Amino acid sequence: MKPLQVFACFCLFLFVLGCSSENEQPVCTKTCPTGRVLNVDSCRCEKEPCTTVCPAGFNLNQDTCACEKEPCNITCDDGYTKNEETCECDENQATESAPLCEGTVQPTPKSLSNATDSEINAKCEVFVEENGLLIMEAENTNSDYNASENKWVFKNEATTVVDSGFDKNNCNIVSKEITDHKGSGYLYFNSGDYWSVYNDQNKLDAFREDNSLTYTFKIKNTGNYRLFLRSLKAIDTRNNECRGDSYNDCFIKMEGDFDAGEVYSSADCVNTNGYVPPTKYMLSDYKKFFGASNQKWTTTGKLDNHSTKPWAIYELKAGQTYTLTITGRSKNYMIDRIMLVDLHKYNYNQFNNYLHNAVQNSCE
Repeated sequence: MKPLQVFACFCLFLFVLGCSSENEQPVCTKTCPTGRVLNVDSCRCEKEPCTTVCPAGFNLNQDTCACEKEPCNITCDDGYTKNEETCECDENQATESAPLCEGTVQPTPKSLSNATDSEINAKCEVFVEENGLLIMEAENTNSDYNASENKWVFKNEATTVVDSGFDKNNCNIVSKEITDHKGSGYLYFNSGDYWSVYNDQNKLDAFREDNSLTYTFKIKNTGNYRLFLRSLKAIDTRNNECRGDSYNDCFIKMEGDFDAGEVYSSADCVNTNGYVPPTKYMLSDYKKFFGASNQKWTTTGKLDNHSTKPWAIYELKAGQTYTLTITGRSKNYMIDRIMLVDLHKYNYNQFNNYLHNAVQNSCE
């Protein structure tokens, strides 16, 4: 072979050798973390393929490689509730109804005639409800009503009421004296200042703070409790007219863990004449509470929500403590006793009798 040919062959060999070295891939030596495997072609760590086999009713989540329960998409008929665990329709269980006064006899509370002076006059820091009934003498508040510039006045003398002749068209009243207040006396609201401050919130707040009466109590039995006041109003003959819509109200506010109460339709023993359910909003802030007679002390009271007159019913909870605040509104309005009664444990005749004749509840 000629020298020139030898040289050409040598050059071709070097060219082929160089191309082979340039295309050769380096060896991948990367170490992958747990749950990932090395792809030697790309030299990248990739998620380990999931080979889990899920049981019936479960789907494989490829991202987490976990078996997840299939969603339950069944629809149940009335009277049945979907069980998310079994994905079956379970029959609804009958819930126990509230105790009704029909067929349920509550213990008779202690009468005033058998009570001691200390029981009658106790100013409890916390009164305690018993058997769905709570009675508190108005004068046994811990509020210092004597410091309120005589807005609330304690009285224990006879009260003048209408005997006959109260007719707005022919006002010719014959009056009489009554002395059947309970406890040691009653509270008389002696201020007409509300009408000078009611449209100024700062003055109204100060007015209420100055004459507020507070009563704190503890509930032992969950129930729907209606608020009543044993109250009386003075005779109003201003301008020589017999006025029946005056001197008959105050403001009330309840504080504590409660909901708006209701009267169950099955409670036939409850007199629902005029029943209007309240809302939580009505019960949570100061609301006008009205209803009183100028002829005798009566057990009465409703909220005044303009066009509606709801009952003040609270769903109160066992073990909870509540505070009722009463502030004055109308001059010449009188409060003798305060009562909260579970409407599904007593009929009207029962609790009306107790409000008149039972001693107030004991202290905690």
